[in-house]
Amino acid sequence: RLMTPWPPAVRPMGRRLRRRAPLVAGALGLALGQDECALDLCAMDERTASCTVSRQYGIELIAAFDPQSAWAEVANTSAACELNCTLPDCEVSPISGVCAANQAWVSRRLAAPTSQGGVGLAERCGVFGQLLAVGARCQNLTSREDCAMGLAGQALNLTCGWDPVRQLCDVHKDEVLLLLRRDYKDELARVVLRRRRCEATEFPALCTGLCTWTGGRCRLRPQEALLAVAGEDCPLSHLLREHEGCSVNTLEGLCESQQRANSLPMCTWRNETCEAHPAAIELDLMSAFAVSHPAALDMYVKAYRRCAALEPSACGDECAGPIVLPSRGRLAARPAGG
Repeated sequence: RLMTPWPPAVRPMGRRLRRRAPLVAGALGLALGQDECALDLCAMDERTASCTVSRQYGIELIAAFDPQSAWAEVANTSAACELNCTLPDCEVSPISGVCAANQAWVSRRLAAPTSQGGVGLAERCGVFGQLLAVGARCQNLTSREDCAMGLAGQALNLTCGWDPVRQLCDVHKDEVLLLLRRDYKDELARVVLRRRRCEATEFPALCTGLCTWTGGRCRLRPQEALLAVAGEDCPLSHLLREHEGCSVNTLEGLCESQQRANSLPMCTWRNETCEAHPAAIELDLMSAFAVSHPAALDMYVKAYRRCAALEPSACGDECAGPIVLPSRGRLAARPAGG
């Protein structure tokens, strides 16, 4: 959500015309006056029917703590496209009708190695990284005719196909299965063995670990197949494992009561299903991909608590204060495992 236009479920409420002012302060020597406001701190999330941190504030955190990162570039470009769709690398989404950063350009930035200023997902995320990289080449083909003749990647020998829903060119759906069967035989074989072990379990009490009791029988957790082809080094693998615990809760009260050590909600009840809470997902995405500095994550958590305490009618009234950066000596990435 930090990188895309306002989805229908997340919109700012009560936005007012206010005099713009710098948001970053502290180490940069900037400050806000009492009557100045850079942007709204909060926005309503209709998925949870509650007030949450605005997307713009998340973008400002990324830009303040890691202004040279690929995520900051993607976030800033997407925000600029909303204001002026004639800028380079902007396009109108055929689904939302909102102008945002060009999908092919975003895919290239996410897939590119970190040594080239990208996020490096192509190298770290198994089949998903491969599809992201070659899909970016397909997405450069803007017509059905060009797409039908497009070769996504000569090294992988994958062809392109037109996606009628998203109205763009991407890796042909049949090629995905071909890639899995050709390059991930060992991973898929391990999934088959794990599935058989789960299905051989006859009692719910023994159906644990990678297995889950569903529909009167023991089955392999659906996420395990995805994790097997994603790669252990892929940040998405950590996110899937971190949030799959919500799906086992079948009671709304138990689902909504799950919290993290920082008091952020872990799960939310939606459409009769327990799923990961959007705020927890966004914090994990920020930590895994964008900026892992403890001060930035702490600011996000504090902003969430402040927004979550507001009534819906007052959600648009909270103004984001200045982002006070730590001193240069303290502005260092959090050590691995810290």
